[in-house]
Amino acid sequence: MLKPNSLRKAIVAALPDLRDKPDDLRLFVRKGRVLSKDGPGLGFEYRYTLLVELLDYAGDPDTVFAAILLWARRNQVDLLQGNGESAGIRFDADQLSASAVDIVAELELSENVATRPRQAGGLELVHVQEPAPEDIYNPELLEDLGRPPLTAIYAGSVRLVPGPDDDGA
Repeated sequence: MLKPNSLRKAIVAALPDLRDKPDDLRLFVRKGRVLSKDGPGLGFEYRYTLLVELLDYAGDPDTVFAAILLWARRNQVDLLQGNGESAGIRFDADQLSASAVDIVAELELSENVATRPRQAGGLELVHVQEPAPEDIYNPELLEDLGRPPLTAIYAGSVRLVPGPDDDGA
């Protein structure tokens, strides 16, 4: 399963304080199942609930959810669409003090694993990239759509989420 680590990287990029306190961000896979794909190969799909725990967080929760939603646009677009059980992000928050909160978000995720033949024989397992409705960082694609590329997200004068060319400093 590749998505938990990918999401962790996206959240840490949006919340640089987590680089110094990595134990404040915990991810757990729950209720996992594997479904076999029809066909001649051995392809399959993981389906699971990912719990994202952010402990003793003193920042703006908007930043957390903006980072998760931006990640979902590329990696699990059905979280942003539809009315089904997998749509949206469930969460709980415990107000620890006037300035700190524990946030637990639940994401219903899936990952497809396909097979492809190897030249030397046998099959290779390959994770299939999710189709994205549009790449919000791709200037050429967005130009075709008549939109400027996303380089950052701000809350007032505070930069919440850097663009892909930002060095994270």
